[in-house]
Amino acid sequence: MSKFQKIVSILKSILIIIIGLLMIISPSDGFFILILILQLGLLISGIKLLVYYFSMARYKVGGLSTLYKSIIVIDSALLLFSFSTAHPKLIMSLLIITIAFEGVVYIMKAMKSRTLEYSSWKAQLLHGLIYFIIAILCLFFMDNTTISTILFAIGLIVSAVSDIITSVKKTEIIYIG
Repeated sequence: MSKFQKIVSILKSILIIIIGLLMIISPSDGFFILILILQLGLLISGIKLLVYYFSMARYKVGGLSTLYKSIIVIDSALLLFSFSTAHPKLIMSLLIITIAFEGVVYIMKAMKSRTLEYSSWKAQLLHGLIYFIIAILCLFFMDNTTISTILFAIGLIVSAVSDIITSVKKTEIIYIG
């Protein structure tokens, strides 16, 4: 990671921490901020994938899958934009599925890192367990959007702190990029 990428990652993580704290301070408005973050995050991610496809991936083997991923992500973002007026339980269930899936992915990465004997497998496992526990707690408090919003904000803050630690820590592997 270059110095510029580290600075951008730290600034992005600080912004996410501030948004998470705002969501904890005002949970009623935080629920709509949470939906907006998810919508814009998916839309920006889909557009980035689309730009990557047209600039580079279409010339690579398997580049067409990048186009399909970008279309699916953009469609998901547009679907979430229509959910803004939907019932909060539907939105909470979508968020719970997303957080639980991310927790499972982190746990699987930790198990793979453990078999490869990387030193960061414990942090990845902890990160995945925190996400999975937050998803389970949100499942129990699905009727109360205030508590669920606070739990999701805690998950955002944990993720941002983890990103800051990752960007500040020296890497043991030489990246070619």
